[in-house]
Amino acid sequence: MIHVIRGLLMNEFDTEEQEILDAFEAGKLKRVPDVDEQMAQHRLAAYVKVVKPLSDYQIYVEIEDGRQCVFDMKPYLDRGVFRELRDEHYFNQVGILFGAVTWPHEQDIAPENLIEEMMPVKTMPDVGLD
Repeated sequence: MIHVIRGLLMNEFDTEEQEILDAFEAGKLKRVPDVDEQMAQHRLAAYVKVVKPLSDYQIYVEIEDGRQCVFDMKPYLDRGVFRELRDEHYFNQVGILFGAVTWPHEQDIAPENLIEEMMPVKTMPDVGLD
């Protein structure tokens, strides 16, 4: 039945689309995860368990998988809702909500940004805010 339907729809495919379909069916191509799956993978990959404010608008982050990093917030401080983070007292209120780095007024770091832009470290830097 599938072959009959596929045959009826064949006229709607151009040659390139048919080649892609044939390659997929032959196992030469793999399905790409949809957006929800990709976001779930990023969230698992960047589930934050520790966050501490550092000097110079940086934060120390430990991820559940054991990675430790420093994330620089300076590039974000002139963007929209992140402008509020320029207030050091407010910046120091960084916390964790559902495994993500957040601040009280709902600013947060997207897991994919954290993963892409983090600077790995072996231990928490001694330099913190006074």
